[in-house]
Amino acid sequence: MSHMPLPSRRPKQKKSGYKPTPHVLFSRRVTILTTVFVVVCLIYLSILISLQAKGNAFSVYKDTDGLPDGLTAQAVTIQAMRGEIYDRNGVPLVTNHYSYDLTLQYHTFVSEQSIAAQNKTLLRLTEQLTSPEAGELCAHSFALTGTYPDLSYSDEAMDKSSDVYADLQTLLARLELSPTASADALVAYYVNTYSLGARLDGIPAYTNEQITTLIRLYYDMDVLDFGGAASEYTLAKNVSAAIVASTKESALPGVSVVVRSERIYHYPGYASHILGRVNKIFAEDWDYYNALGYPMDAIVGVSGCESAFENILHGADGQMSITVDETGRTVSSEITKQPVAGQDIRLSIDINLQIAAEDALRAHLDSHNRPTKGAVVVMDPNTGAYLAIASAPTFDASRFGEEYEDLAADPLLPMFNRALSGVYYPGKLMQLRSAVAGLNERIVTPASLWRDQNSLTAGSYTVLCPKLYTQDVSHGYLGLSTALEDGCDVFFGLLGQKIGSHTMSQYETLLGFGQSTGVEIAEGQGNISSLSQNNDAALLKAAIGESDLMCTPAQLCNMLATIVNGGTRYRGHLLYEIRNFTSGDVVNRTQKEAVAYFKLGEDNKLLLLRTMSQIMQDDPTFADEIAALRMQGIGAGCIGTIAPSGTTAEDHTMLLAYGVPTVQTSANKESSVAISVVLENRVDTAAAADIVSAVLHSYYHLENKSNP
Repeated sequence: MSHMPLPSRRPKQKKSGYKPTPHVLFSRRVTILTTVFVVVCLIYLSILISLQAKGNAFSVYKDTDGLPDGLTAQAVTIQAMRGEIYDRNGVPLVTNHYSYDLTLQYHTFVSEQSIAAQNKTLLRLTEQLTSPEAGELCAHSFALTGTYPDLSYSDEAMDKSSDVYADLQTLLARLELSPTASADALVAYYVNTYSLGARLDGIPAYTNEQITTLIRLYYDMDVLDFGGAASEYTLAKNVSAAIVASTKESALPGVSVVVRSERIYHYPGYASHILGRVNKIFAEDWDYYNALGYPMDAIVGVSGCESAFENILHGADGQMSITVDETGRTVSSEITKQPVAGQDIRLSIDINLQIAAEDALRAHLDSHNRPTKGAVVVMDPNTGAYLAIASAPTFDASRFGEEYEDLAADPLLPMFNRALSGVYYPGKLMQLRSAVAGLNERIVTPASLWRDQNSLTAGSYTVLCPKLYTQDVSHGYLGLSTALEDGCDVFFGLLGQKIGSHTMSQYETLLGFGQSTGVEIAEGQGNISSLSQNNDAALLKAAIGESDLMCTPAQLCNMLATIVNGGTRYRGHLLYEIRNFTSGDVVNRTQKEAVAYFKLGEDNKLLLLRTMSQIMQDDPTFADEIAALRMQGIGAGCIGTIAPSGTTAEDHTMLLAYGVPTVQTSANKESSVAISVVLENRVDTAAAADIVSAVLHSYYHLENKSNP
């Protein structure tokens, strides 16, 4: 099977985005740190006054040894602020958003005060929440509509398919009311239970609006089983600093302020497989994190870069020592150990390039009424840095929790990172490996001409010259360049026989197959060809790209990168540099690391690159790109194939491409790039060409004629 031509591309949309300057980012960081520190101090005092620290973003340990009677020392663990994630240019990808919630602790709020006191506390708190800026009153599910005494069931409460109806039925059973209880019966239950009809000196204790508010809140608490399954109830979210201060001053029984830290994804739906997620510590991981000194309620990275760089992002927790009396009044407080924020990381990816790769891949998701599964990998050949890693289908990390069940049930496996972990038969792309081994071992030279004898047989396996499938004659005499362009099995079969099984396996290993690329997040390894000295048929299959070797798109990209740079395989990496959380100063920068090396002579390298360049030039798809790149002193090339899926499913489309400076200048000295594209179970060469075109346009900042 020969390498295929690459038809014309489809129009693409240009991407642009605002990139904050380092000065803006630093100022923003200082402001956030100052605000959070002040508010957190208020929160600690507020919570400790009411002796309600359980469930917050810190842990409390009590000690009475050596203290006067009635005093208790409390050691509060202050969790460190988590470091943030940026792309190589300092564009924020994942940052922190801190918010403050008003919560009720069941033991103190309900068990240790009267119903009248509970009502008073709830009304006092809700009266403060009169504007969106003050906070958002929570009410997860309410089955009633209107204002007391004219309350009736809402349409949702009467809809048997709705969540509100389901919650109502569960609640009626919990309250031991009839499943057909009327709205009046439900209202009467709350009015009687919480003395909402009470009168003071003959005057109603509560207005109709206040009664409606209290019924709504108590209903919501009951739906969430406050006091049963839940010991904490969130009354309001995102409350303002003024509400926090007011809560601290009033010291309302059972009321706490909880610091919530949320990871904000600045490009929802992009780079999700790379960035990963955070979560509370899983039970099976507790022993590991406990040994590291993490509190039980700590938030940690559980996938992607959040997990891989947990030790960098997490920081060091601090401690506060506070002494309180029997009433909960703070006698003294002292921060004995300042928390140290985690460090920021910059990834090697360029978010604009990442977006271009993902958008190009997604552009074909619904074409031909079937979804695309596939991957794009972009690498710097001179460092091993990954510049973009795209996998399709994908997911939105910012909505992972609410969409998890659908994602887990999706047969297309959107959570699976095909770029790093998907393993595929690479087909005739492995003729590049054979060419490298033959050239480097001096079995073939750029000037060699070998005779194509129509067919070649090894054992029971026979291959034909691909020209015979469409013409009456074979290539006759041909060189390595023509053999690569046409995918001549006879030429590469002869070359494989001269290379031998041992050397063929050596070069598969040198080029990175059957092993990790070294990237810090999870990846697959695939395998090298099963070769032995006495199996000529297996060697023939390996030489032409029909062996059992399987690899990831990242490994294919790494092979091409090794060829582009002349024989050095670098460890693949995503960590570009580590920066101080507050100052933004560089703490450490990842250095390139060679993991394998062979000397691919300059003439041999140029032969391979020029052959790929000719393949690209022969296809009209890339005419605009080639002309624009030449103006920048950049040469480009590609090679593609249709590779077997190994199953009854449709074959895969695979394409490798590169860009390198043809004339070294200060402007383009670091502008080499290697690209791999895999479209899984999809024979669509035009789509693969579109994707490479989009990546080249983004990487080299080319003008797009179709979208000027």
